[in-house]
Amino acid sequence: MNNRAVVKHFVNGGKKGQSNSMYIAGNKLIGYGWAVYATRAKKGGRYYITLNDGWYGYSQTTSTHLNMIRPYADKITKNKPKL
Repeated sequence: MNNRAVVKHFVNGGKKGQSNSMYIAGNKLIGYGWAVYATRAKKGGRYYITLNDGWYGYSQTTSTHLNMIRPYADKITKNKPKL
């Protein structure tokens, strides 16, 4: 699965999915095995996505990953949570 497919699968409620640099772990989208890029919560039949934008600028690739998630984000924080 490529990165865009993992992101789309995540925002649509997919339980499993991974690429070389991202994977879905429950209601979290994880980058590089430790950075929590986004979380989701189901409310009223749809998933609400929170983007942890504090990771933006960590690397060019991380910023690219976050930009893939950004159009789906219902909330954007400056948090940088880790596993």
